[in-house]
Amino acid sequence: MLTQVRRIVSDSLRSFRLVLDIRPAYIQLPYSEFTEATSQFLDLVIARAPQLTKLAVSMISIRPESFNDYLPTLVEGLPCIAEVDFRLAMRLDALTAMQSWICLQKLRIDLDLDGHGATLKEVISFPALKSLSISGWPWTLVSVFQMMQAPALREVAFPAVRPGARIEIYEELVTAVARSFPLLASFDMSAPTHVTGPQILSGRQHITVFNGLLQVRHLQHFGLRNTLHPFPSLLLDDQNLAQFATAWTSLRSLDLRMRYISSATFTLLGLLPLARHCRELHTLCIGFSMDEYLGDIDRYRNHGCPPAPALRAFELEGITNVGNYRRIVAEFIISLWPNAVLRPEETMPVSPSASSLAAFCEYCNARPRPMPQ
Repeated sequence: MLTQVRRIVSDSLRSFRLVLDIRPAYIQLPYSEFTEATSQFLDLVIARAPQLTKLAVSMISIRPESFNDYLPTLVEGLPCIAEVDFRLAMRLDALTAMQSWICLQKLRIDLDLDGHGATLKEVISFPALKSLSISGWPWTLVSVFQMMQAPALREVAFPAVRPGARIEIYEELVTAVARSFPLLASFDMSAPTHVTGPQILSGRQHITVFNGLLQVRHLQHFGLRNTLHPFPSLLLDDQNLAQFATAWTSLRSLDLRMRYISSATFTLLGLLPLARHCRELHTLCIGFSMDEYLGDIDRYRNHGCPPAPALRAFELEGITNVGNYRRIVAEFIISLWPNAVLRPEETMPVSPSASSLAAFCEYCNARPRPMPQ
């Protein structure tokens, strides 16, 4: 195998992705020999491609300790690394070792190996880091953002925050991010499941987890994805939406996938602050409910908000009980965002509600639009 690798890996190589899979259907090799072969393989990469700038490593059904032990050798042998994507559980000391990658601009890492109580004890510095995608236990993540110096960081994503903690720790995590990186431009989070605490247990009580982020005035993207679960943990409401809109007037992309079970958490009028304050918004994913009685229809026709032509892509997660109000709803959306093209949320499973949503999007897109002024 190494002979074949030598033919592929050369000093001109700049990007390398390694997927290690030890499932029986893929490989018949004792585990100890497999890990030794992996080390030899990486030694060869270091020797033949020292100018590598992009590195991705995935491990499937393999204990990650051996790779964690090898990491300092990898860091020393590949000094030019600028992008790293590690799809395996890593220890906290991996961050300490990776500080030597002074050109590192983009990092994806899962700090899961040390367990739920591990915290970072010393300051770490990444002078060139611009984008960080990080997963792990909430207390671990809080400590990372409290101890990390990264003056160029503008994008933070949490693909997987481990479950089981009270909601206050997630609020502390968001606040730590906001305090350490006030110039942040992009924030994404996949909400954890099985979160406890008064804000969750009381049902639709207003969620304050993201209040600390409201001080980040230059945010251009915000994304929150709940897991499709009987009790999604971070259900936002109209009040959250209004706070976001007034705080983040430079917002260009808003992606809110609430994964509600029976009813959306936003109302139709709750969209008004987005159109009024976020004039540069060009991409939106949201769902809303028509469960409330519309009352005075003039509120939807004479809302006083000027059209926001910047919005082009409107991904609709859901709309409940539109019924006889279809024309009013369509005209309201068009009056706010005359250039928006609506489509159903891309991961929605096939169902009668999905078909109804697709039909509404088609109806809305076919409606006449006002002439540009």
